[in-house]
Amino acid sequence: KALDALCGQPAATCSPQTLLTFLGGKSHSPFEIQFITVNATGPSKDIAKLNITGWDAPTYRCNETAPGYTQTCSCQDCPVPSLCPPTPPIPQSTPFLILNFDGVTFIILTSYVGLFFLSMFLFLVCASRNTAYVDVEVAGGGTERLPVRTALNEGSGTSTTTTSCCQTIEEVGARLELQLKIWFRRWGLVCSNHPFVVIFVSIAVVAAMSCGLMFFKVTTDPVLLWSSPSSKSRLQKDYFDQHFGPFYRPEQLIITAPGRKHTTEYLNTPNSQFTIGQDFGPVLSAPILEEIVKLQDAILDLRAPYSSKSSNGSVANETIGLEDICFKPLAPYNNECAIESVTQWFQNNASNIDLIYEFLIPGNLFPSQCDWHKHAYYCSRAPFDTNSHDSDGLNLSCLANYGGPAMPNVVLGGYSGDDYLNATALVLTFVVNNFLNEQDNKAAEAWESVFLDYVRNQYENPQNLSISINAQRSIEDEVNRESATDEVTIIISYGLMFAYVAVTLGRCSRCPRVLVDSKVLLGLGGVVLVLAAVAASLGFWAYLGVSATLIIIEVVPFLVLAVGVDNLCILVQSLQRDERLSGESHTEQLARIVGEVAPSMLLTGLSESIAFFLGALSDMPAVRTFSLYAGMAVFVNFILQITLFIALIALDVRRYADNRVDILCCVQLKKEDSGGNRNGLIYAFMENCLAPVLMTTPVRVIVIIVFSFAFFGSVTRIPHLDVGLDQTLALPDDSYLLDYFHDLNTYLRVGSPVYFVVKGDFDYSKPNNTDLICKTSGCSSVSLGAQISMAARQHNYTRIRQPASSWVDDYISWLQPSSGCCRQREPNLDTFCNASVTPSEANCTNCLTSGEFVSDRASPEHFRQFLNYFLSDVPSQDCAKAGKSAYNAGINRTTYANGTVKEIVATYFMTYHDICVTSNDYVSALRQARVVAANISATLGVDVYPYSYFYVFYEQYLDMAHQAALNLSLCAAAVFTVSFILLGFSFACAFITMLTVAMIVVDLMGIMYFWGISFNAISLVNLVMCVGISVEFCAHIVRKYSVSFKPSQLERATEALATTGSSVVSGITLTKFVGIVVLYFAKSQLFQIFYFRMYLCMVILGASHGLIFLPVLLSFAGPRCPTINAARSRLSETSPLLTSNKHPNTHTGNRSSYNN
Repeated sequence: KALDALCGQPAATCSPQTLLTFLGGKSHSPFEIQFITVNATGPSKDIAKLNITGWDAPTYRCNETAPGYTQTCSCQDCPVPSLCPPTPPIPQSTPFLILNFDGVTFIILTSYVGLFFLSMFLFLVCASRNTAYVDVEVAGGGTERLPVRTALNEGSGTSTTTTSCCQTIEEVGARLELQLKIWFRRWGLVCSNHPFVVIFVSIAVVAAMSCGLMFFKVTTDPVLLWSSPSSKSRLQKDYFDQHFGPFYRPEQLIITAPGRKHTTEYLNTPNSQFTIGQDFGPVLSAPILEEIVKLQDAILDLRAPYSSKSSNGSVANETIGLEDICFKPLAPYNNECAIESVTQWFQNNASNIDLIYEFLIPGNLFPSQCDWHKHAYYCSRAPFDTNSHDSDGLNLSCLANYGGPAMPNVVLGGYSGDDYLNATALVLTFVVNNFLNEQDNKAAEAWESVFLDYVRNQYENPQNLSISINAQRSIEDEVNRESATDEVTIIISYGLMFAYVAVTLGRCSRCPRVLVDSKVLLGLGGVVLVLAAVAASLGFWAYLGVSATLIIIEVVPFLVLAVGVDNLCILVQSLQRDERLSGESHTEQLARIVGEVAPSMLLTGLSESIAFFLGALSDMPAVRTFSLYAGMAVFVNFILQITLFIALIALDVRRYADNRVDILCCVQLKKEDSGGNRNGLIYAFMENCLAPVLMTTPVRVIVIIVFSFAFFGSVTRIPHLDVGLDQTLALPDDSYLLDYFHDLNTYLRVGSPVYFVVKGDFDYSKPNNTDLICKTSGCSSVSLGAQISMAARQHNYTRIRQPASSWVDDYISWLQPSSGCCRQREPNLDTFCNASVTPSEANCTNCLTSGEFVSDRASPEHFRQFLNYFLSDVPSQDCAKAGKSAYNAGINRTTYANGTVKEIVATYFMTYHDICVTSNDYVSALRQARVVAANISATLGVDVYPYSYFYVFYEQYLDMAHQAALNLSLCAAAVFTVSFILLGFSFACAFITMLTVAMIVVDLMGIMYFWGISFNAISLVNLVMCVGISVEFCAHIVRKYSVSFKPSQLERATEALATTGSSVVSGITLTKFVGIVVLYFAKSQLFQIFYFRMYLCMVILGASHGLIFLPVLLSFAGPRCPTINAARSRLSETSPLLTSNKHPNTHTGNRSSYNN
């Protein structure tokens, strides 16, 4: 590329004559030089007459030291093995294979087969024990032939000589269960006898918590949503923002010309007979370039209304233009806005595009021409050049009118290799200042709104160009619009679920009693209870200043509805199926049912709340905030269930007992027997159809095989989940940003800027330290610049596109006496002379003499003394190395009063990433940049880190697996611990509950792989929520099994399925299906993928595992409970509470309170 610039054309076509002619031109020499070459046979006769002898000087290769010099060229300029350290080999990932199969899959499936045969062996052994008989002595003498298992059970039940540790634990568990029943029964009596007091207190507490909604805030800033304040990228971003200012606000257009074709132009060069054939892309034509100039001028003329507030509180209405908010790198010397555009090669002037330079090539009859094609060709290879006279004769600069270069890889897109001019897209970027204080960005946001509206809706587009657009505010605007777009869908979904809940609690036995049997008012009370729990949670955390997110608003009501309705159904249906005891009042019956059911509600509510609160330990803000809000909502929901809802049931029981009409409670009908089936159709199906078929031995074996195979198969897919989130999924289907991201991924050839930030105590002024930073001749082969350059040579792996710009190298060049850049005004030498100041205008002299600039290095004193001169010097034709535009903002420094730099606190060296398309690309770019920075840190001995604006969003994916494992493990531990305590200290019951929940979560992750659902913070939130919903599917059935007095595992599992399964179906499964189906019609892909698909899978997996796999597993491996049942029997002698459960014949035959 250096030879391209020196020759004015590609190095491959550069001849010695062309090189010398170009260098001797007026734009590169104080006066025009005509070089005369001598061929191999000697000088021509004409030259001989002039007595001119050719200069035959020795030449040296770039890796050779010329006489008078002590150093060769650097690896950067001369990439030969003798100068460059060996490029490290790219690590090759070797797949883990066993017998040519994926190793993980092979091990897991082999383990599954092994466990299958082991289980079959144990099953056969147990079956043989069931058919074996032994002779057992019986009371009164003699023996009785009994099965082995029966004999063992009877023996264990009658042995009282010893008390094992397990028996003690189970008796403690039975006592805890009894105390819970007694406490909840007493609490049920309080709520039943004083319903209005309980309702009033509950409403008052909820209202007090909900008042926090006055302080409720929703976080929509993506940085706050997806990056933890303590994460490495977030801390590094904050450091960068504080020392250099936040990254700019890029307002970008990507322009293509559909239907237009490539053209080929043959380019001539003045003073050269060489003709170049160059392909020009469809977007590079004079009419399009002129139209782009008009578009830029129109954007520059845009004005946005803006109301600013002064420090005294007064409001001033004004209009804001781009010039008020844009980045001006050379202000105040040049107040033009930084606009990256190909038209900057023509200084954004349409008349420059029309310029034509005619010249006559010797030997040709007709003149040749140079026009904008040749100038574009020249600037694409020498974007820093200030005069193209010798290349195209147009006397135009390639620098933009704001003073910086328009790099071809930045302003053009869709080209092949380094042939920039065959581009199929133009990229226009308006660089706007960004501020840490959001209030200072309001003016820019106002202008961006007008900018977006003009380009999208008002621009006439006479050239029929395709324009995709993005502004800094665009993503946030579109995400908010997406939420508003799907509000109707969400409202309909929740509305249908609420309506279902309102009608499902009732049970009509005969049509004449439908008005009395329905429980719409009670169901609406349950719905209000759910909404109150959500409002109380939102208000509570708003009091504490914890901002909410859109995920919370969309997901938490769904979660609370899922875990709450199930408990409501179990409570109401248990009361509907029960018969009052002899002499028992309605309130006493309700209290007794509360005592029986509330411990199960406590089990689910407590395990879910603790699981969610433990999930708040996550570093991911979205997961942490969701866990806090969900945990509090579930906890408040449980409290309201055992207070407010019991009081509502007590009032509904009175209404039902008086035969009053639902809703219109003042209307009383004639009393008559309700008759009919008290259990309902779902209960009858569970008891008479599902349970008998499911509990047959062949079906149970098949169930275990199928579900375990699905579990092991899902485990094999988890490592292959796609980690990340396609940002387009968060946008509405009709978003204009979809076109922008498509064009961004299709046409752009250079990615985001990346800054290697050096912080800490590093003295750049010492020559040895300078050598560890720079990348030119004399620099260390392992310097910062050299290592980044080496990484750029492997950009397909490192994702670093090009070598970094280095202020140290440019400063060294600027300081050189021969450059004429660093000059001071005599005689005091205390004033800086810009390179544009000629000696005739002022008495200026070089800052350093040749003797003071030894080995191309300045002394530490001179390095610090003139650094501020360098950073205030404006680049010009006379001194292109001046550092104001490129480096002034990139060096955070402290300065003495005389202008000498005291210390460089922090600085950065900027390069670019490769274009990143997928989440894996972004994560790989971040990971590899950190590897390079770590190596540089080891070399320099100070902290060096990379920074790019997207790092804060993608760092979470570096340890997503660890975060998920931590959160889900904590949730599983909470489920196991609470289940162990509240299920009578039964390890087996707690383990089976946790195992089934884990299987549901793992199977859901397996389905994510097959259904194309990526693994990210949103899906992790759903997985955490899945734990809570899964507990509802499993815990009630396990507890019913654990308290059952049936003699065998099979009978207890059958009873648990028949009695509790119907509530699970009506309370969770059907409720969720009603709402989930509506989500399918959401316009947002985010809803369709992460809510519809995952919620649907949650319900299907939860129902199948809870109603099919779990009862079967309990029938095989559930605890036999001989000791705990014996303990319950002994305790029941002193408590009628357990007696009523164990001996149903104590009922008098009275109908339930809901079946008078």
